[in-house]
Amino acid sequence: MQRSCGFDGQRASGSRRPLLFLSPEWVRVVTRTIQAARRTDEYFRKLSVDYSLRLDYHIRELPGPLRSLWAGSWEARIRLELERGKVRKLAVGDFPLEEAPDFMVTSNYRTARQLFEGTLTPTSAFARRLVRIEPLESVYHRPRFTARTIIMANVMLRHARQVPTAFVEDKELDEAAVQRLAQAEC
Repeated sequence: MQRSCGFDGQRASGSRRPLLFLSPEWVRVVTRTIQAARRTDEYFRKLSVDYSLRLDYHIRELPGPLRSLWAGSWEARIRLELERGKVRKLAVGDFPLEEAPDFMVTSNYRTARQLFEGTLTPTSAFARRLVRIEPLESVYHRPRFTARTIIMANVMLRHARQVPTAFVEDKELDEAAVQRLAQAEC
């Protein structure tokens, strides 16, 4: 399953109802929100203007109800390509690796949620080995790029948190409720 999206469209309903954390639609809306933030956040625009990155983020151990949105997989796979600070490509699901990523980040669902909620920072997650980064030698051989990537991650997370978000555990959603929520997102 591969889904790519553009970034100029709005959600059909235009409402601010919560989207299910890590659902493919949530990923798209977060990406559009981050892209739009470059127009209003001067610091973010200056930081990102000459920044390019290919990132694969794999989130493992998805809760049961969320797996149905990822074709039954225990893992959500997201490919984000930034070119000079602008989103060039977003793919969710299984996607061909046309170019190797600068970093492949792997975490479990709980860590991804803590990062999103702000109870864990990217730096502390890395230091505590809650995320795996490959190739690890890139982190140490390109320290300025790595430091800038961490700063960018923090700024993007700050903007991503503006998206109203529901969590499987918060609502104790069963699989049928997740399917209804997912259908409402389309």
